[in-house]
Amino acid sequence: MPKNEEQLAILKDRQGRKVALKGVNAYARLQSLLAEVEVEQSYRNPWDTNIEAVYTFPLPFGAVLLGLEVEIAGKKLRGQVVEKKEAERRYENAVTDGDSAVMLEEAGPGLYTASLGNLMAGESAVIRYRYGLLLHWQGDRLRFLMPTTMRHATVMPGQPGCKPTRFPSRPSMSSIPSN
Repeated sequence: MPKNEEQLAILKDRQGRKVALKGVNAYARLQSLLAEVEVEQSYRNPWDTNIEAVYTFPLPFGAVLLGLEVEIAGKKLRGQVVEKKEAERRYENAVTDGDSAVMLEEAGPGLYTASLGNLMAGESAVIRYRYGLLLHWQGDRLRFLMPTTMRHATVMPGQPGCKPTRFPSRPSMSSIPSN
């Protein structure tokens, strides 16, 4: 593989450190005037300590979030909607207990923040979210737009002042492993 292609696959933070996000895939199925879109984000913890990965992603105007699924070490977890304080309690308890945990929060209209806590050293995770969107005709063409902006951060335990920002939210989706 040419050197420049290999470098394109490496994501780093502003300080030049590798981040846990390794890749993003998106799949869309258009059926009549309905689009169902699945976005898949792959992570791998490159450090020798557990991390919390936090990222924010948009949905198109008018889209409805349909589901969240996380695969960690071959185990699939699906999200469920719970009240915000309960979701935060479950997430923090799981992280404190040393378990991996996932929480998805609505940060604003069409904007979501996902937190993946306790991704173990060297461990990989795949996060998939799905949304539906009603499409509209523009003249004789059907228009499909897909936002591609994503903000991410990786938090190392013990770093001063590095608690990830939690946006005010409405209902949250949370998925934590069961023992």
